[in-house]
Amino acid sequence: MKLGILSGHYPGVRFNSQINHKCYADCHGYQYIFNSSPERDRRRYFSKIETILRYFDPFDWIFWIDDDAYFTDFRIPLTRFLEAAPDAELVICKSPSTKTLFTKFTSGSFLLRNTPRGHDFLRGVLAVDLAAVKAAWRDDLGYFTRSEQDAMVHLVETDPRFGGNFCRILDHNCFNNRDFEYRASLDEHFLVHFAGRTKQQSMEEFATRLSANRYLTPESWLSQLRIVEPTKSDESV
Repeated sequence: MKLGILSGHYPGVRFNSQINHKCYADCHGYQYIFNSSPERDRRRYFSKIETILRYFDPFDWIFWIDDDAYFTDFRIPLTRFLEAAPDAELVICKSPSTKTLFTKFTSGSFLLRNTPRGHDFLRGVLAVDLAAVKAAWRDDLGYFTRSEQDAMVHLVETDPRFGGNFCRILDHNCFNNRDFEYRASLDEHFLVHFAGRTKQQSMEEFATRLSANRYLTPESWLSQLRIVEPTKSDESV
């Protein structure tokens, strides 16, 4: 089974997460791709869907991870979550139960199988009219985020192609924890996802509180990469 990890952001690179993602991928023999180029869809949050479609074909499964999320327990392989949902094609986590703001699931990280239905799902997300979705939104689906997440929820809820065993929603503790859920060490949870308007500050405070480096990555894996920090001369070119 060939499993790839995809992430990205346009414009620019906001965090050090691509270093963390690459180290985790190397640890488990996964291929990692970070896409920082623009996509066609004008809706800001839908670029991840186009990125997945662009790089989907070489893989049996992809794991999408937002650029504001980091792997924190390198001992856990992604196959653990596939084993927990052996018949599913979309494996995604619930909204954190520790938050007051509820959503049906969180699209900041998810596993998607490379199948005809997987491709149809991505194309379906791009085709969704968010205005129509908002008009029909139900309170039990939680907060309307005005993003691709709502389009994904809409398809899972209403499109019979993606019913049955297509989607498996796991507990948020699988790969959707928040920074305040960590007490003393990175390996208390598998993945941390920073949310809100002060993500960079939250990440820096989190690293300081847990005595971690700014990549939230074991030093043994960082040492295998040639990490070059930008200089003033680089920035002026």
